[in-house]
Amino acid sequence: MLAVKNMMCVKFLAEKPHFIPIIAKWVYEEWYDQEIRTLSDVINYYSHFLNTDKIPLSLVAIDGHKPIGTICLWENDLNSHKYLRPWLSALFVPKEYRNRGVGRLLTNSLISVCAGLGYKNLYLRTETASAYYAKLGWDFLEETVNDKGEKTLILKKKTM
Repeated sequence: MLAVKNMMCVKFLAEKPHFIPIIAKWVYEEWYDQEIRTLSDVINYYSHFLNTDKIPLSLVAIDGHKPIGTICLWENDLNSHKYLRPWLSALFVPKEYRNRGVGRLLTNSLISVCAGLGYKNLYLRTETASAYYAKLGWDFLEETVNDKGEKTLILKKKTM
């Protein structure tokens, strides 16, 4: 177990692979172009995230026996910035669990995992949530465009 807060805990998805269909559905509905990819594609993709000591990996927040959020560690999340690594990606908390500290717990857990893997910095890109990450202590690195040509901000967090 990586972290505990009240009744919530964070575990590696590798410890709870039966949550993959639920997590994949969240991520699919939030970010994927459903005309290009299927939910089945995303479920299969998440089978590559069942690591605990190397990238890619995924964490899941759990309340009792129910998943209530997820976050991933990827090698890269922006093709134009492959020289930066690793990246926080796919932080998602369902609406009914937001504003309860789940995102912060997941983010802090991922930072700890990165430090444990020997990474001094962690990066992320966001088109809409820079204020949220700023509250969590992330530093602005650069404004650029994502792979779709949309304005995106790159943020950085020291892990050690």
